[in-house]
Amino acid sequence: MLHSVRELFITQVARQTPKPANVIVSDGPCRNCHFAGYRGRQDVSRTAGHQVHVVNAKIRCIRCHTTGLHRFSASPDVCRQCHAQIVIRIQPMAKFHCLVCHQFTREGPSLAPTRATCLKCHANLPEKSLNLPLGAPMQFPCTICHQPHINTNPKAGCIVCHPDGVTATTPQAHKDCVICHPAHSWRFKGVQQCQGCHTPLPANVPAHKIPNHPQRFCLGCHSQHGWRFPGQVACTTCHARMKALPHPMPWIQGHQAQAKTRLAFCRTCHEANFCSDCHSRMRPQSHQLPGWPQKLHGTYSLQGKQQCSTCHAASYCSNCHGLAMPHPAGWLHAHAAPAKNRALCARCHAQSFCNTCHGGPNMMPPDHVNNWRVRHGRLALTQRARCLTCHTQRECDACHGTPMPHPAGWLPSGHAKTASFKPGNMCFRCHQPQYCYQYCHKPAS
Repeated sequence: MLHSVRELFITQVARQTPKPANVIVSDGPCRNCHFAGYRGRQDVSRTAGHQVHVVNAKIRCIRCHTTGLHRFSASPDVCRQCHAQIVIRIQPMAKFHCLVCHQFTREGPSLAPTRATCLKCHANLPEKSLNLPLGAPMQFPCTICHQPHINTNPKAGCIVCHPDGVTATTPQAHKDCVICHPAHSWRFKGVQQCQGCHTPLPANVPAHKIPNHPQRFCLGCHSQHGWRFPGQVACTTCHARMKALPHPMPWIQGHQAQAKTRLAFCRTCHEANFCSDCHSRMRPQSHQLPGWPQKLHGTYSLQGKQQCSTCHAASYCSNCHGLAMPHPAGWLHAHAAPAKNRALCARCHAQSFCNTCHGGPNMMPPDHVNNWRVRHGRLALTQRARCLTCHTQRECDACHGTPMPHPAGWLPSGHAKTASFKPGNMCFRCHQPQYCYQYCHKPAS
């Protein structure tokens, strides 16, 4: 086609004759080269523009490619000859050549711009970079929402696909879909996005005063797209199964401080008689007895520790007493170190209580005087439990050098292995030699 048209124009100029009114140039030379790839020529047979215009619409090559002498590229004016009614109505795209968006030489059956065609320019615009996160729900061609030849508001197209997105109760401000659904990602971000417009929340709404209630997902109370609070039904929907779960556990043991200082806040949810109903049952009458905090509560706590824990946490007792309460097992044998802080013991115990054990010389019981080491054996046999208040069995065994008191069968089997009359023998820690001579053994002559 190139050579035939060129020769035609050269011949006409050389002869200086006017161009014939009807010059018919065949598409044959064009097709011979450009529809078959002859001698390296570009094969356009599978491109979108030629599929639409040449193959489907049967438009001749010279209709678009012979707008001037030796100029074979198609200009925008060529497109307008057939598409005069189609113009770009969005600035600044109006100055674009049609082929910027409609890729004429792209392989395929359609000339419509693809998603990749739009992103080639719009993803790199510095003033408005396009944010298209991976996994965004809309992966359609951009022309689904954006139609530059019509110049419609893309937001208006939301209702075409989502007719239920706006209802009779939708507030006017919410009818603009992109306020809650950011363009191109469309993901509603939950309460954080609500707070972008609704901060601070209206203070006259009781539900907004409940602790942690506004931080919950707003759609828990407000119907989607309608936004009107549906009333008591919304409350019972959650609270029928949640009950008191909004309070952190264990709430009851730590609520006293807030109940004293923020009673009005508590009554946002609870009626005035809610506290009295609970405390009339749970506060024992014993708490009204004279001397309860100083004298009586310790005895009661040992008898009903589980009942105390209904209102008091374990830390409540420990913080008041200054140490773990009640005293743990083995406390008597371990209390010497903390008992050096007399003021700590005096929080609960009078001096007379301590004197029961420590009233004698050197902080020992009163009878531990004079020849106590000689006399203590007989008392230990009859008052063993008293001895173990301060002493352990290991201390007795270590001092005597043998299990004490002597176990059953000691005389016939045990003592012969350890007893002797040698000086320093452990038997003489308690017994005099005369004791042995008097009952069993005769002195050597």
